[in-house]
Amino acid sequence: MKFKFGKDLLVLTILTLLVIVTWVGFDVYKALNKTTISKATKEQMQKLDPTLNTKVIEDIKSRIVFSEDDLNNPSAQVKKDEDEEVGIENENEESATTSGQEQD
Repeated sequence: MKFKFGKDLLVLTILTLLVIVTWVGFDVYKALNKTTISKATKEQMQKLDPTLNTKVIEDIKSRIVFSEDDLNNPSAQVKKDEDEEVGIENENEESATTSGQEQD
């Protein structure tokens, strides 16, 4: 009877060891294949279009360039912008009075 008890214990130990090794193997596999990259990062990692949009480059080149005086004295630029706005308002008023006179 003693011999049978030892044989059953050996089979139980081997099966338990097999289950543990399989379990650890699956966990290692899952850990190695699990991604830690978020969905937003995956979207940001998409390939870029290799062609350049030349219109955008030309638009950037044609932007207003400020001189060093404009950058050192921003109040002069603001005053210049206000003068331009007053000029636009005067043009709008003149065109409104001109169109009003035509209707009479």
